[in-house]
Amino acid sequence: MNQCAIAFGVLKSAHRKAIRPPLAPHRLGLQTALIAPQTVEEALGVLGPSEYDEPRYRERPAWLVSLISEGDTGGKYAGRSQMALAVASGLRRCGYRFEHFRGVMTNHRNGCSAKYFALAGGEGTEDPEAFLVRVWDKSADQLTPKQIVAKLDNVRAQIMVAPWRGKTGSTDRSVMLALCELGTTSATTALAFGSRRIAEVAQVQDKTARKALGRLVDAGWLIRVKASRLGDADTYRFGPEVDRMTALNSSPHIGKRTIWCTNDQIDNDRVLMHPVFRNGSGLGKNRGQTWLILKNGGRPMTAPEIAAVVDGNRRTVDRHLTVLAKHGLAVKTGSRWEAAGDSHCLDQLAIELGTIDRAVRQVEQNERNREGFRTKMRLDGARQEGAPEDDPEFQRQFEEHLAEQQRRAHEEEIRQMGLAKALGLPEYG
Repeated sequence: MNQCAIAFGVLKSAHRKAIRPPLAPHRLGLQTALIAPQTVEEALGVLGPSEYDEPRYRERPAWLVSLISEGDTGGKYAGRSQMALAVASGLRRCGYRFEHFRGVMTNHRNGCSAKYFALAGGEGTEDPEAFLVRVWDKSADQLTPKQIVAKLDNVRAQIMVAPWRGKTGSTDRSVMLALCELGTTSATTALAFGSRRIAEVAQVQDKTARKALGRLVDAGWLIRVKASRLGDADTYRFGPEVDRMTALNSSPHIGKRTIWCTNDQIDNDRVLMHPVFRNGSGLGKNRGQTWLILKNGGRPMTAPEIAAVVDGNRRTVDRHLTVLAKHGLAVKTGSRWEAAGDSHCLDQLAIELGTIDRAVRQVEQNERNREGFRTKMRLDGARQEGAPEDDPEFQRQFEEHLAEQQRRAHEEEIRQMGLAKALGLPEYG
């Protein structure tokens, strides 16, 4: 071995009991060659991509595994469709294909498959297989939750600084803020919510919300995309730069940032949507705007100063301040006014004025209207398929199913309006 080492030019002083070949033999002038494969072309072929194009899957995150197997147990998503979109988005990002998504959604043991089997059981008008294809295609172009929240925050900021003049200005702003709130809830900027649902969050009447949406479209705040099927809601978008959707990992539910706060603060964009500032049964949107200006003023303000901020009439502001003071929401010192009360005061006042009861009755009435439409669609489908409508057992199961669906939908809307605490319903986990 020593002789071989000397022959290769290794000094005898560097000899050991066990030696290794030189790491860079070409630097010693030794001839090098490939052993296997023998040519450069063959080596490049080995190092190139596989001819079979084998898929590479990333490990599925824990939240996705839980969502697939157990479903939306924490109430993160606004509905079953958003949950299905979250599953599709997650699987796609992990490298999976449509056949894998379909296998997950058609397994009745998976909690995420609720929407598919509901459609297969006759609920709604969409074909369940077409639903899977639509959701999978939609998942190809998704924003992240942070991007969605950032875009909606930008829209909120524009809404809060814009001049909303005229008698309908405060209502229009409330509807815009309600759309932002619903978008945050469902983690979407494609706002496919019915006017009744928007009205419930904005704390206005259904017809008022419809008129406001029309004005906002005319003013360029919104773009309306007409629904293609009976029973579906029109879709509203803020603009072409925010026209993508996400449900990958939904932002906190509306109940997490609602009027029932853990401290004495209330978000500015939530003030005008508080039940106490309902028009008619409450103090009104304009008085809510006056209270918000006082709250954010940072110092006592005179009536003319408030009127200058809202670009309104001094006498109107005086009337607002008188009503607010009567209900303990404003205090006058000399000629200057300060806001009084916090979110808990607003909640208590809403209960005393009965505006929470009015909001709940609105939700219940809207849900009865929705359930009536869904019942008609189911009965029409049953007649076409020749289902035994006169069978007592069929009628009993059908009525129990409708009652359970109505109860769940009612509680969901109560939570999303921020009324769960006042009515004793459990909050989301």
